[in-house]
Amino acid sequence: MMRRHISYLLFLCSVHLVHADEVLPFPFHKAYEIYSVSGHSDEEIDASYEKRPAHLKEINIDASAAWDYDFYYDDQTCDIDFITLDVTYTLPQLRISSENQEFMKAYLAYTNKIYAHEERHCAIALSQLHAIYQLIKQGQRDGCGTVQDLIGEHESNITEMNRNFDVYTNHGEIELAVSPFGEDDFLPYCKIEVPVSVHVDAS
Repeated sequence: MMRRHISYLLFLCSVHLVHADEVLPFPFHKAYEIYSVSGHSDEEIDASYEKRPAHLKEINIDASAAWDYDFYYDDQTCDIDFITLDVTYTLPQLRISSENQEFMKAYLAYTNKIYAHEERHCAIALSQLHAIYQLIKQGQRDGCGTVQDLIGEHESNITEMNRNFDVYTNHGEIELAVSPFGEDDFLPYCKIEVPVSVHVDAS
């Protein structure tokens, strides 16, 4: 099952953490674009995946987490006008008969893996944006010029860090024992809140 590709995404990363019970100091929103996958055999499931959204088919992936972030601050005082992050998940939702338990479990395991992969991309993005927020707040105390290069370094690492995430995990096929990206505390915010499957009776 894991021959399928998951997503290659460019997200942010950081080692600056926030505890899961704290409230994020800036707006963060999640949205979902769900497409249905159904069938009673490997061939039918694969054919169903071929009907996935065009932007997934173009780069041969089954799921994605598109992000849009923005922030603006006064580079003299580090007063913050706004910081926002929006993440849109595009995900398969399985419709598989529960009659064949092994078949169902195999595809559920695959779907769970790609959901978890996209959640970590989101969490990496969120952790980095939180780091940028903390740097700007630090600039309010220590002088804005002291943190601007650090903010630039975080942004310039977007591509490299997320390539590494996909390389280390082989695009989600490998689960890291310990993630080097410092995103774990942000995972609760990025939890995908849609069901991974809807069981239907076999026809």
